[in-house]
Amino acid sequence: MTDIIDKTSVYASALTDAEVLEYIASHPDICLQYRKEDDTIDMDGVRIAMTQSRRSEIIENYIDKIKKLNGKTDKRYYIRIKAENRSEGRITLKAQTVEELIDKIFEWVYGCRSKEPMGRCRSGPTLAYLFDEFVTHRRKTTWSDATFKRNLSIWKHYYANDPIINVPIKSIKVKELREWAYGMIARYNLTRKEYLNAATWMKQMLQYAMEEELIDKNPYDLLKITNPNVFRQVEEKSDENKVLTPVQEVELYQLCYSYFKMKKFPVHHLLPLAVIMLFQLGVRPCEISTLRYDDIIGDEIVIKRYFSEKAKKVMEDRTKAGHGPRRVILTSLAKEIIQTARDHQKAEGVDDTGYIFMMNDNFNSFYDSMRKAVPEMCEAIGAPRNTAYAGRRTFISSLVDANVNIKTIRNYVGHKDARTTLNNYCYDRSDKETRAAQLEAARLPISMSTDMLKESLRSVPICTQTGQN
Repeated sequence: MTDIIDKTSVYASALTDAEVLEYIASHPDICLQYRKEDDTIDMDGVRIAMTQSRRSEIIENYIDKIKKLNGKTDKRYYIRIKAENRSEGRITLKAQTVEELIDKIFEWVYGCRSKEPMGRCRSGPTLAYLFDEFVTHRRKTTWSDATFKRNLSIWKHYYANDPIINVPIKSIKVKELREWAYGMIARYNLTRKEYLNAATWMKQMLQYAMEEELIDKNPYDLLKITNPNVFRQVEEKSDENKVLTPVQEVELYQLCYSYFKMKKFPVHHLLPLAVIMLFQLGVRPCEISTLRYDDIIGDEIVIKRYFSEKAKKVMEDRTKAGHGPRRVILTSLAKEIIQTARDHQKAEGVDDTGYIFMMNDNFNSFYDSMRKAVPEMCEAIGAPRNTAYAGRRTFISSLVDANVNIKTIRNYVGHKDARTTLNNYCYDRSDKETRAAQLEAARLPISMSTDMLKESLRSVPICTQTGQN
């Protein structure tokens, strides 16, 4: 009972004086116990009594209608209750426990939200109220620990103090969203990418609200930022920060071989060889540690599993982007690396893992070590610090340079759409000096034809003062 009183006292703070006075008029016998010595009414006490009465009524009317979901991961309690403002005439409310669901029913029926400022009554849930439930759902379905931390930081920075999170969700229309979006872009001077990252919260929470039948449509789907000039303009990183040039790639391989020989990584001896294989196969960093010897079929290797950072385990018979198993032809260097890895495992007495690059079963440690090692290796050879995805981008870019069929490349790397391959992974691998020479050669015919113009320009006297020669 104490727990109920604590909750109802919070709900009571949202009741208006008019509601309390109406309750006193209709329940004078109950309210007599809240008379003070000066013959006035203890309004807070009446509010609590009123809320407890309403809560008891909710329990009596709805407790038998509460049911439990039987999904593999979703075992929440739910109830469908009448809602005249819904297209189907009903709304589905869900919660982890019966007590929490009763709270939601109470809040929906009486239109008051416990997490809003005292004395305010809202018609329907807000983003602030939906926050905990939405985060719990996301962490169970899609968000890894790293994704959760990154998104939580975005919420705290852009949303926690924004008035829009206390607006009833069903009151948020496209007009309000547009004003919110343009306001946030101006207030934080955002680039387009920064805005899209920040706006993901709004888009996904409104989508979740629609799935929970709190709203009929997601208004964010209709939001368009029509003026690109409102975004802060930034210079795009050069291709040198995305891929390695052929010279840099060779230098990286040499460094990896030296690291392997000196056992630079005491726990994961084969990690440097795995880095080379990123560039030879174009696989994702989460796939490289899960490659097995029995995945090799003739001159090809089958990519059909990956390490899930969220689940902290190897996901069998799945690929990261859902493309399905794919085959990549092994280069002569890739075959040499595989044989070297096998020989090393046997020499170290580790020949029973079945995995090409693993000396133990600590996949999480291997994955973290690789993500930290690749940027340091790039820096060591004088290249810009880059992520482990540089191997995948370099692999794809080199095949494009070699005129390999785009469909073949797409199948190698597991992209469903060739546009993903070309738009996001194709870069110029030449160095700055080579690009300068190419540009000069491309413009040479025009340059040669303007020699006379250059001579005439040189003959023009230099002005020492305005209006004087």
